Amino acid sequence: METTLVALVLVLAAMASYISKKVRERRNRPKRYPPGPKPWPIVGNLHQLRSLPHKYLHLSA
Repeated sequence: METTLVALVLVLAAMASYISKKVRERRNRPKRYPPGPKPWPIVGNLHQLRSLPHKYLHLSA
């Protein structure tokens, strides 16, 4: 009986800690950004890259 009570208290404490962490994360989330450019199906936004995409991606990383 006592071990069941200890296990229940530990589970409740873990759940409360998890919920508290999620609430804090949600509160500190950055504001919404404006929408970006519309991607093309399958290609995505690759059409907006310059002529040498590997160099452009390296510079923007």
